[in-house]
Amino acid sequence: MATFAEIEVSEYEGEPSELYEFIRGLESWRFTSADEDKTINGSTYSSIPMQRNSIEQSQSVSRSPLTLNMTKDNNLVTQYIEAPPAGIINLTIRKLHEDQTDSPIIIWIGRVINVRFTDKFSEVRCEPLITSLNRQTLRRLYQAQCPHVLYGPQCALDANSFKVDTTIDSINPVNNLEITAAALNQVDVDWWAGGYIDFTNSAGNTERRFITTSTATPTVITISLGSADLVPGKAFTAFFGCDHSTAICLSKFNNIDNYGGFPFMPINGKNPFGSTPIF
Repeated sequence: MATFAEIEVSEYEGEPSELYEFIRGLESWRFTSADEDKTINGSTYSSIPMQRNSIEQSQSVSRSPLTLNMTKDNNLVTQYIEAPPAGIINLTIRKLHEDQTDSPIIIWIGRVINVRFTDKFSEVRCEPLITSLNRQTLRRLYQAQCPHVLYGPQCALDANSFKVDTTIDSINPVNNLEITAAALNQVDVDWWAGGYIDFTNSAGNTERRFITTSTATPTVITISLGSADLVPGKAFTAFFGCDHSTAICLSKFNNIDNYGGFPFMPINGKNPFGSTPIF
């Protein structure tokens, strides 16, 4: 019996395996590269066929992605078949040796960015945690429409003041996108397009779908992506939408003081940063 460090530097005692822990909110998926399931600190890691590319240490963050090849039927990747889940799925990889006396060692931390399916397996593409610190942030543009995220910090609206809690009366079984809910007729039907709905999935996490269109009599909203959790009787919350114009900002939300666009900019096609004067 020895510690991880002692076994790692030994010549013959090493029997390494890796533990993969994916976490999103209340949900977790745990796998191991070992040939049998592992139970560590009360958590079980399922043994499945999988492999990954080498972890590269480089000064360039963009050259440090990680790709996992996994089976296509495990309960992590199957949720990407319907639509990418809302929220971030974080990944922690730990390494351990058989019979080591201390805890497994963390060798990589990051998050899942995409899953691609091939004929034989699924590719889980991940990026290291530090990558998010190296991204360029969005800049405010000179534009007529408001660039602020609806209900975001610059918009400053309280989303809880512009919502309706209701349940699904019916949903189109063909595309699973068109939701009928009579309670949404409390406001003008035009107010839903550009908004979103929140609902709780079977694992207890909040999922979000954007509302693309809405129609009246009865009130039907069309969402961007379907979900197996959206069935008649399912509770959800619908939030008003915005087209980022001054008219809607004033009439629907009375929030014109926080409007972030430039509605009086010239509309004659002149480039304000070019050599031709526009004012």
